[in-house]
Amino acid sequence: EDCGEPSDWTADARGILYVAGHPRSSIHLLDVASGARNSILHHSEYSLDQAHMSPDGRRIAFVGTAGPGRRIFVTPFGESAAGEWTPATDASTWADKPRWLGSEFLIYYSGSDHFGCLWRQRLDARTGHPVGAASDVYHFHRLRTSPRTLRRTGFEIAVAREVLILNLVEITGSIWMAALPEVR
Repeated sequence: EDCGEPSDWTADARGILYVAGHPRSSIHLLDVASGARNSILHHSEYSLDQAHMSPDGRRIAFVGTAGPGRRIFVTPFGESAAGEWTPATDASTWADKPRWLGSEFLIYYSGSDHFGCLWRQRLDARTGHPVGAASDVYHFHRLRTSPRTLRRTGFEIAVAREVLILNLVEITGSIWMAALPEVR
């Protein structure tokens, strides 16, 4: 009841990260066994969304939106999460759908341009800080197959060792000609 929008399981599968508040102002943790809920991240200026747990269970990647800016942050999971937000993307980009790739400490995400292209950012496993610049993974510079043709909530990505899984809508069009029926 009143659980908000589920984002991800914790690494130990004992809890669910979810977003709640209006607007989405905080990230919570639901303990599946006890039903206990705890607010683990909130901010007075940022709307928070899409919390995802790192595979080792030590960090959370999430989206923070303030005004037109939308960026990905990483924070430790646990008591210190409230104060240590490390930007994984810069404020000049529009970033969405952060997803971790295994123990390699890579975050894959959509954004950084107007087509929703896929990017990745390597993070330092010890500090969670970005290592180097983000690199492009796949470009959708055709509106026919851009993730931007889907509503933001309808587009998803999943990352596995050698594959990215995503849903796209392919838009096609034709010009049709039909004879007019006789007027009686």
